[in-house]
Amino acid sequence: MMKFYFLLPAVLFFACGPNGSAEVASGACEIDKSVFIEVPNVGFDARYRHTQYLEVNVQALLFAYSPKFSRIDVLNLENGERQPSINLAQEGPEAVGDISSFYAISRDSIAILTNTDFLFVNSEGKVLDRMKINGSNADFTGLDFKQHYLYNSPMNTSPIMPITGGRWAVAVRRIDASREMPAFYTGTKMVLLDPQAKTIEETGIQFPEAFHAAHFPVSSLLACRDQDGLTFAFGSAMRLYHYQEATGRIGEINLVGDGYEKGMETYLGDFYDEEAMKRYLSENPEMMSVLFNPYLGQYYRFHYAPYHLELAGKEGSRGHLYLTVLDTNFRILAQENLQWDFQYYGATPTPKGLLTYTANDQEDLSRFTYLNVVCLGQ
Repeated sequence: MMKFYFLLPAVLFFACGPNGSAEVASGACEIDKSVFIEVPNVGFDARYRHTQYLEVNVQALLFAYSPKFSRIDVLNLENGERQPSINLAQEGPEAVGDISSFYAISRDSIAILTNTDFLFVNSEGKVLDRMKINGSNADFTGLDFKQHYLYNSPMNTSPIMPITGGRWAVAVRRIDASREMPAFYTGTKMVLLDPQAKTIEETGIQFPEAFHAAHFPVSSLLACRDQDGLTFAFGSAMRLYHYQEATGRIGEINLVGDGYEKGMETYLGDFYDEEAMKRYLSENPEMMSVLFNPYLGQYYRFHYAPYHLELAGKEGSRGHLYLTVLDTNFRILAQENLQWDFQYYGATPTPKGLLTYTANDQEDLSRFTYLNVVCLGQ
């Protein structure tokens, strides 16, 4: 059975709602970590990377992909009950294979991206529709699959996202380019995939020109769906960008008061020099994930901060993990050092806050904390 814990803070706070948060000055809020839940590990993957919150028939459910068991686990977050998992066949006519990304529209309609297919399955794992991608036999036009492939990062930072008109925002990468090549930056982008028309449309979401001749060994495309489009970023640059769905316009977002906005310096060293690479990473911040919470009207940005290489902590090669919370006007509500106690991957926006895997000393339990912004008297 799932256990719920509520730690009483010493000071009384009031939660910032999506409407009032824009009026809260930076520094007036902080991230509350007092509410967490513990789930028995038996039969579960402890650290999911692909997760999604969805309310189904008034039930608050967590959908979480387990590559270990080739299934999507479903957990009731209110009472801790485990719902029937969605088992995914690895062979035969119903084979799904390894998932790159998924999006649960409902229990009986789940969109899935793999290395070879874009498909839909139901709650029994039965394939409802399958479309070929990433090869000469791809079912879609509008993208040169000889040079590009649809993908999601291993940490699920550029997942498939539903857009109006039945389309899906999907990340693209060059087949033949690595990070020390300009083609990597011109070929990494986001497109709109239309399963009905079998077409792929450009969005203009790609690395800015300043990246094209530079070397950033950890650059990744990060993206999330928000109220009116897509907010996206690049791992080496701390700033955010916004794609407005209705107009197709892309704008750069200025985060006032963000001490890490400059991002990484250009790396001009040898990509195979391990010590030089470690020192470079220790001296530069790196953005890891950007998420949007439609229930609370808040954005989340995870990043690793610079650190002294000689004082590296238990992770060995990373600085402390920071979480920045923004309101819908992209004003910073709170920014906090989470150290190594939380993980950015698998974090899921919910009505109660950002559900995040949390380190704990109990081997038989997984702990998840609701990270929630609370503000001093309004």
